[in-house]
Amino acid sequence: MKKVFIVTAAIATGVTIGLALFFLGLNWYSSRPKPWSTRAITATFDNFGAKDGNFVLNYALQNNTDTDYRVEKSDQFEVVADLKVEKGLSKLNKDVLVIETPIFIPSKRRQAVTLRLAYAAPAENPNGPDSTGEEQNKFQETMFKELGKFNNFTGFRAFDTVNRYEIALPIPSSTAQIHQGPK
Repeated sequence: MKKVFIVTAAIATGVTIGLALFFLGLNWYSSRPKPWSTRAITATFDNFGAKDGNFVLNYALQNNTDTDYRVEKSDQFEVVADLKVEKGLSKLNKDVLVIETPIFIPSKRRQAVTLRLAYAAPAENPNGPDSTGEEQNKFQETMFKELGKFNNFTGFRAFDTVNRYEIALPIPSSTAQIHQGPK
């Protein structure tokens, strides 16, 4: 009888320890931070602009997820510059680069998004009804040359801290990659 009690107690202790380790492991695994998704939202550079004397970069964001993507305030983003030489990231002040919000992109759709860079634009945007394609092309080239002064970065990255999305925001490496002519 004593032997049966000891065997039963040993089995119960082993099962209890095994279940405790299982649930501790499950809790640890589920509480780990989710990795940044670089494919959920992707960006394509569209063109340059100027707004209130500041540099503006226009992008088309593609929602590659099965759910709608919504951002109400730009505080949801941490924006960094992609450095070319160091192949690293450089933190930007929230006032230096602002992603205009709100943003709403339905599942599997694209949406135009504007980034405002707190840097004086070298020219005014000729996007009026009387602007010609030639004026727009000249403006895009002027803006590209001005941005070229910052030769150590290849673009920006916006980290959506709520959804854990990393959005690469490239800048064009040549004027051929810029949308030419009025929209």
